[in-house]
Amino acid sequence: MKAVKENKVYKIIEAQKASYLAQGYTITDDKGKVIEVSPKTTVKYSEYEAVVEENKKLKAAAKKS
Repeated sequence: MKAVKENKVYKIIEAQKASYLAQGYTITDDKGKVIEVSPKTTVKYSEYEAVVEENKKLKAAAKKS
């Protein structure tokens, strides 16, 4: 698993997860899928996810036209 924050990415083990979450890191699996978001995150993950999905739809629509 990985700890991601801004432009920093660290490969971590399960025992380090809580420490990195407390520092504001998002925990992802090795493929980049989010496992857990830090409670210090300023944007709600649900809002972020909605924007990403909308962006994907708009890009797909732009390719069709």
